[in-house]
Amino acid sequence: MFAFYMDAHPLRFLRVFKGFFQALEKNQANGSLIIICAVKVLFMTFLRVGSMVPMRLSELDLEQDLWVIPAERMKSGKEHLVPLTNPLKDLFESLRKIYGDEEFVFLSPPGFRKVVTPLISTTGGLRA
Repeated sequence: MFAFYMDAHPLRFLRVFKGFFQALEKNQANGSLIIICAVKVLFMTFLRVGSMVPMRLSELDLEQDLWVIPAERMKSGKEHLVPLTNPLKDLFESLRKIYGDEEFVFLSPPGFRKVVTPLISTTGGLRA
């Protein structure tokens, strides 16, 4: 099991994250692909869960390599632009291969057809 505790030494902090991402890639927790992808997007963009989870395919501007997040989902109340890096584009493409052209990007596992919703607890995790 992955445990996290803060240490004042920055290199130790980075080693913890390296271990976290290795465990995430190996899927040691046996999580669904959609949850693993959601966690990756959170770390790649540093967005809030509530801003990221209701993402729609229509928000992607592939010609400009941008993800345009509507103002109503941002804490600031302003539209937010996220540059689409190659790793983000690859991740979104892998989700599209699974879900096709569904309206929402972060759906619950196949069969449920609901948007993944944030878990309201002290764990700060995600739930389907």
